[in-house]
Amino acid sequence: MRSDSEDMRGGTGVRPATVTPHRVCVLALIGCVLCATLAATAPVTADEQDEPPSVPAAYYGEITIDGEPAATGVEVEAEVNGEVRGSITVEDPGEYGEETAGGEQLYVEGNSDDEGTPVRFYLITTDGERIKVNETDPDDVTWSSGELERIDLSVSTGSAEQPAVFTLPEVSLDPEAITEGGTVTVNANVTNGGDRSGEQSVAFSVDEEVLADRTVDLGPNESRSIEFENVTVDRDPGNYEYAIRTDNETRTGTLTVEAAVESAYFNLTDVEPNEPAVEQGDPVAINATISNGENVSGEQAVRFVVNDRVVDDRTVEVAGDETRTVTLENDSLELTPANYEYAIRTDNETWTGTLTIEAATQPPYFEVMDVDPDEPTVEQGDPVAVNATISNGENATGEQTIRFVVNDRVIDDRTVEIPGDETRTVTLENDSLELTPANYEYAIRTDNETWTGTLTIGPSPEPAFVAVSNLTPKKPTVEEGGSITPEVTVTNTGDERAEETVELRIDSEAIDSKQVNLAPNESRRLAFEEQAIEIAPGNYTYGVYSGNDDLTTTLTVEKAGDSDPDGDPGDSDDSDDGNGSDDGNGSDDGNGSDDRDNGSDDGDGSGDGPTTEPETLVISNLAPAAVEVEQGEEVTISATIENVGNESTTQDVTLEIGNDQLVERQEITLGAGEETTVNFSGLDTSGVPTGETEYTVSTNADRSAGTLTTVVEDETSGFTFMTAVLAITVAVATLRRRTRCE
Repeated sequence: MRSDSEDMRGGTGVRPATVTPHRVCVLALIGCVLCATLAATAPVTADEQDEPPSVPAAYYGEITIDGEPAATGVEVEAEVNGEVRGSITVEDPGEYGEETAGGEQLYVEGNSDDEGTPVRFYLITTDGERIKVNETDPDDVTWSSGELERIDLSVSTGSAEQPAVFTLPEVSLDPEAITEGGTVTVNANVTNGGDRSGEQSVAFSVDEEVLADRTVDLGPNESRSIEFENVTVDRDPGNYEYAIRTDNETRTGTLTVEAAVESAYFNLTDVEPNEPAVEQGDPVAINATISNGENVSGEQAVRFVVNDRVVDDRTVEVAGDETRTVTLENDSLELTPANYEYAIRTDNETWTGTLTIEAATQPPYFEVMDVDPDEPTVEQGDPVAVNATISNGENATGEQTIRFVVNDRVIDDRTVEIPGDETRTVTLENDSLELTPANYEYAIRTDNETWTGTLTIGPSPEPAFVAVSNLTPKKPTVEEGGSITPEVTVTNTGDERAEETVELRIDSEAIDSKQVNLAPNESRRLAFEEQAIEIAPGNYTYGVYSGNDDLTTTLTVEKAGDSDPDGDPGDSDDSDDGNGSDDGNGSDDGNGSDDRDNGSDDGDGSGDGPTTEPETLVISNLAPAAVEVEQGEEVTISATIENVGNESTTQDVTLEIGNDQLVERQEITLGAGEETTVNFSGLDTSGVPTGETEYTVSTNADRSAGTLTTVVEDETSGFTFMTAVLAITVAVATLRRRTRCE
């Protein structure tokens, strides 16, 4: 079977051209040209007739030079096997050839032998420079007869970087005239004017002899100051050429060496203080100013003499016509209070004066001024720490060790230095005293005083204990297939945080469980999921169990339809259990809560008789429902609590902000039908994260939620007004306490 390529190409096996609309147009145009050409030419041989003429490849695309569009007039050439086979001139900047059908392209001639041969591209700039194309897209371009392809061309001219060139724009020699054996200081500013980093040696030479050199590493256009200090020039008197050199530049000048003048003469021009006075045992220091006049540079020892004893000396070098100040000192002269002659001596002169040794001030006296806490109390095994305030009075600066002693044992000490007439507070602590619970005398001791007090070691904290109480419903009676929604109060009576699982059980089977996390002495009302009672009629043990405690009662399951028509207590036909399961007429009232009516049956069979627990606290008027404060600012939250039950009760009202981030409780007592306003004031929001946080006020039977938004400082514009409104709301609510009369 003959392939499509053989149909199109006469069975030559040459790779078929890619058939695109553009190629079809190009092939048609080129075919017309070839037909006209063949018609005008002489007859061909039989061999020539066996190979059909090749169709040129055609290219177009974008062209950039150093990232910029190539200018109009730039010529693009294409080479195959080293021969230029076609060219085109850029007419629109950055583009050569056209993509449109019938448009102009870069036509590249070839024959069957050129199939698959790489095509190389060059451009000729408007200045006539021919540059090879560095990059094509796609990367590899090969010649194929009749192929029309987009080829983007990129050219990088790659201008050559200049190597490092170290120049010396500024140089100096100081001085330019010296005496025999003198020294000079050379300064040079070295700059790399090239395009590359480099490293060169900077050298200073006199009479072609290198006296100092240094290797310098500089980046392109970087400069650095180089100094050769106190370079000795050992030359006879005369004029000498000096040079400062890099590999690229040499700066020269003349150095004059003069015959040596007379030797150095160290003159004492000033002593400060002139008449020093110090306390006995204190250090003494004097600043002596030495001048060398118009002499050669010299070096001498300057001595500080007191009572015919050298107490300090310094060797100093002073150049001619210069001065130096030298400090002479001694930490402690060990002299009794009196006046002594002192002397500052050079090899040439002596300066004398009077040194006064004064009686020392009072020695340091460390007095214990205060200890906080004065009577510390910690639990057994816990760390203990006290802050002791120590005063030194009007005495000399001193250093002492402050000791914390308990039961005649040093449990901590700190060394502290205190200047005269100043105080310091020292923290003394111990991680664990390993003492049994009792009262112990403790002492804070300095070298001068002792402060005593009583340290109380209390017993270790009681472990967490989750107690359960107030299980509701108390003695439930339900029909077979009915349901109950149990609630219980859980309280951590221990001294440590409790994390436990609380289980709801019928007989020995756990039918629900809740995780609780309680702080010490924290209490919370825990609600279990509504439980379908799918067990046979009878009496069962029904209760709640923590890891430490349990509370049980009797669950009575009655046969469905086995009810007492007279509406006796426990009869599911004539009373509403308040959970939406039975309304007294065999149907659910659908609201999942009690009807809060007047407690009497209106006789219509709807079951709106007593539906409340004997004591039920409900919440209303939560204020504010939403509030925004700065983090750390105090806030007040209030709510109205009403006892809608028929018995007096004492219960906790709990405020919880976030996930245990802030928990407050207030115990209230309300008679049946009474209400009161509970205020949680002065709540610190430092521990509440920024953003919106839900807070709730809850009782054993009700829960109301609001939103607290905390922001960082300066984000609560207008909050002062909000706080004022909130304060007024709380004040008004506090005045409301009434007894409901039904």
